[in-house]
Amino acid sequence: MKKRERSYGLIVISVLSFLLLSSVISVFTPSTTSPSKNNVEKYLSAYGKSIKSMVFYLHNDTMAHLIFNYSTTYIFDTGLGNRTQSNGDIQRVRLNFYLFPQLAGDLHVDGNITVGIYLNTTGVSANANLYSAIYDVRNKSGSNADEILVGEGGPVSYTLTTSIDYYEVTIPNIDYTFNATHSIRLYIEIQGGASSYFEAWYGDASYDSRVKMDCVNSMKIESVKTKNYMGNYTTFFDPDANNKTLTVESDVSDPFGGYDIKYVNVTIVGPSGNIIINNRSMNLVSGTPKSFMSIYEFSWNYSAYPKGTYTVHVWALDNNGYYYYWHFEQYNYGPYDDYSTSYFVIGYKYKVNVWVYDAIGNAVNYATVKLVESYGSVVSSNITNQNGYTMLLAYNGTYDLVVLWNDNRVTYSGTQIVVNGNNVTGSSLTVNGDTTVKVYADLGNLNIHVMDSHNVSLESAMVFIVYPNGTHTPSKLTNSTGFLSLGYSPGGDYYLSIYWKDVEIYNGHVEVHFPKSSENETIDISTKVYYL
Repeated sequence: MKKRERSYGLIVISVLSFLLLSSVISVFTPSTTSPSKNNVEKYLSAYGKSIKSMVFYLHNDTMAHLIFNYSTTYIFDTGLGNRTQSNGDIQRVRLNFYLFPQLAGDLHVDGNITVGIYLNTTGVSANANLYSAIYDVRNKSGSNADEILVGEGGPVSYTLTTSIDYYEVTIPNIDYTFNATHSIRLYIEIQGGASSYFEAWYGDASYDSRVKMDCVNSMKIESVKTKNYMGNYTTFFDPDANNKTLTVESDVSDPFGGYDIKYVNVTIVGPSGNIIINNRSMNLVSGTPKSFMSIYEFSWNYSAYPKGTYTVHVWALDNNGYYYYWHFEQYNYGPYDDYSTSYFVIGYKYKVNVWVYDAIGNAVNYATVKLVESYGSVVSSNITNQNGYTMLLAYNGTYDLVVLWNDNRVTYSGTQIVVNGNNVTGSSLTVNGDTTVKVYADLGNLNIHVMDSHNVSLESAMVFIVYPNGTHTPSKLTNSTGFLSLGYSPGGDYYLSIYWKDVEIYNGHVEVHFPKSSENETIDISTKVYYL
């Protein structure tokens, strides 16, 4: 019997879509501070996480506040208060307090919520149960409320006496985000025998009834910048300027609102390390008690001060830090303050001589060279000549060295530069007097190699290319060995879409760079072409 021969062909499978997944690992830096007194251990959470135990105090205010369209004097906030209040009743006391102002930013609670309140009974000692619940209030108008129960704790049994004492109940294991503009309702209930009269106390330093929440969000210094007298952001200041007024600006965010920011202070340190401005209070120029972002400024005239680099330290403290220091008598600020550092330079501009070469040392002409300061302003810019040379003028300081070739940036974190004879990796350039710089730009010959799933070269694959600067090219075909030469090209992020037999077999981003002394680089692409 004659054996029948079977031929096998190459079959293209078109994959409609595929995803490239990347994992991001968040690293939290733990605080090293720990409470030093037993009476505040419940005030602070464990420092193994990036979480702060934020404390809010209960008040019956002298004026009503609107929670959406609901008017109430019963609120809680981060202010301690100075007015003793009490609520009492036979057998049962029920209390509702609302967070006011409503949240200025999102608030993520991750941990326990602990409610502490001062209680007593007017008669003989009596058993009572303490219960509490927390609600996310999304809207409220009169008796109508749009709210979500976030958690509840208790009841916990206590024996109350005629002495006013502090009692707690914990709402455990909360992992919840309260959105900006929402309020929070705190419900507290004390219940006991029918013949017992219970009383709850709160509102001042003696009866600091409170709710503690383990929060991921809190006050934060977002930025520290310097401005000249015209209000332009800059790091560099002319010693011969007619107006030598310099302004330090700090943006401070707080999810509870601007009222929670207790202090924002600035310190300026001179070039020789001497303190010129020592922990001076900054002025609030933008923001309200309900604002998420508050802007603080401090103006200083640098007349008669020496040229050089000055360091700016901004320190901020919220209400929790203030009361942790004074009310809880810790005499430090725990984890509740924040720092941020910046700098500025008073001085003249110096010559920065720049030679730009490609990866193997060929001069690159008509390249644009820029020195960009930390605020994104271009301090100096010029174009290289036929020898790859140009000269810039810049103050002493640190800049981002940007080289553009055909509108593609060809300096990056791996760029090799030589500064005054010293080898440096990256695009950060420090100018200190007249400076000479050689840049080995991210330029070379680029090839694309297209293969099937078994790494066999694909001939006549149609490749569509988007360069790092967003320029699109006409489609190009791979040769018999699966290669496509793009010639002299910049490094960076390329987008490729590849077709074979009229079916898209690849699309995605590919990053390629040309290290110093590397003349050619090849992008190897394994595509969705299989053998069956």
